[in-house]
Amino acid sequence: MDSKQSAQELKSELRKRYRAEREFLVVESNWEHLLTTSELVEAKVVASYISYGVEPDTSQLNRKLVEMGKVVVVPRMLPDKNLLWIDLQDQPYQGEIDVFI
Repeated sequence: MDSKQSAQELKSELRKRYRAEREFLVVESNWEHLLTTSELVEAKVVASYISYGVEPDTSQLNRKLVEMGKVVVVPRMLPDKNLLWIDLQDQPYQGEIDVFI
């Protein structure tokens, strides 16, 4: 086994472990308090994510940001493991991002 393969196996094992541990740590969260921060109020483009599994739900936050007139972009993993930022209409975004959530 080469070092690259063993590193990949270790990363995979750590991801599994952290996901399992995270299931017990997730607390129901309301993101509303973030919407009034000066950073978000002034931002035009906000980077967020689309939650899945046991991650804190971001759907309501993302919806509220769009209602506030913000451009919300989320990362998409490409086959070569690079990230592409896309907006919520599935269009690539290459501009500047004001705030990362």
